[in-house]
Amino acid sequence: MNKQHFRIIYDGQALQEHTMDVRDLAPALLAMGNVFEEANYVLNGDRAKVSVQVKASFQTGCFGIDLDVVQSLANQIKDLFANQHVAKAKEILDLLGISPFDAVIGTGVTACTSLIVFMKWLKGRKPTGVELLNNGLVKVICDNECLEIEQRILDMYRCYKLRQALEAAIVKPLDKPGIESFAVETSKGKFIEIQKASSVWFKAPEPEAEDMGTIEYDTNLQLVSISFREDNKWRFSEGGNTFYAAISDDRFLDSINKNEESFSKGDILRVTINKRQWLTNEELRTEYIIKEIKEHRNASVQMKLPFIIPDKD
Repeated sequence: MNKQHFRIIYDGQALQEHTMDVRDLAPALLAMGNVFEEANYVLNGDRAKVSVQVKASFQTGCFGIDLDVVQSLANQIKDLFANQHVAKAKEILDLLGISPFDAVIGTGVTACTSLIVFMKWLKGRKPTGVELLNNGLVKVICDNECLEIEQRILDMYRCYKLRQALEAAIVKPLDKPGIESFAVETSKGKFIEIQKASSVWFKAPEPEAEDMGTIEYDTNLQLVSISFREDNKWRFSEGGNTFYAAISDDRFLDSINKNEESFSKGDILRVTINKRQWLTNEELRTEYIIKEIKEHRNASVQMKLPFIIPDKD
């Protein structure tokens, strides 16, 4: 187990009395815990766990919170023999930019070693190209500028959950009136500060959906509930799977408008259905569209009898 200490400081006119609304502070602290949890997972997977511990401290004219990042290693002996590298708590702070960093600024090419410095360099812009280099480095291209960073920093930048946690810890508190800056301080002093005007650089982008494919098939659905409002979806059951589906069968919809169809809960519809799936923000989403109603059976069940049809002779 290893531990690293740092302090985050929110500053501004609203904090002159050393107080901060718990509705602003609590989500920000939870978000900071998520920042380290997600960064640790990107860097270490399940090989290590981190937690963030908090104790309040105060400075003149601001609101400071002391935090300890505590990391415990899992399967230490197994990892030792497998020679797997585990990023320790200090290394996670370094890569995030929540500890002193080294940055080299040149003409045309800039090199940095942390996520926060990388995002400050981007200033909210989206990279236009990425070139793989040697020794775990990548060159990020944005407009006419280039930046060399570790692949691990790029991996953290691409993690939506980590980006959303950074936004909640930095951007949302600075959106509040009277809170003007966010800073991080260690035993070496204050070394990184983000002003309200530049906090927008740390907003998380909307997650891009990844199409997982579409299939079309015939099936039997049981009616659970219906809606006759425009664009509202009906609820169906396909055995153990219950879902909402839009109906795009114009012939069937027209018959409803003409009061040619009547429904009861439990009715069976033989349909052709279109099922589309996509992945967004690590969540699998599914959309159902009923393309054609082939048959509509009433829910009432009648006993089958062996009817005998008499001869015509």
